[in-house]
Amino acid sequence: MCETKSFYLWLLQVIGLLGILALCLWLAMRPKIPNYTIVNFSIPGANTSNESDHGSIQYELDIENPNQDS
Repeated sequence: MCETKSFYLWLLQVIGLLGILALCLWLAMRPKIPNYTIVNFSIPGANTSNESDHGSIQYELDIENPNQDS
């Protein structure tokens, strides 16, 4: 009877340890959201002489990806 309790206790400890290890790996390896920042934004003046042209928007985007190390 004592050997059975000992085996189940050992099995519970192994499962608990594997669960904690899996949680730590998940926290360390989960992807993080990239950061997007608009650095420069401009709307050039529209040419009113030709109404068939479409307007344009110019912008510079700075992207920071924290996942490059993983």
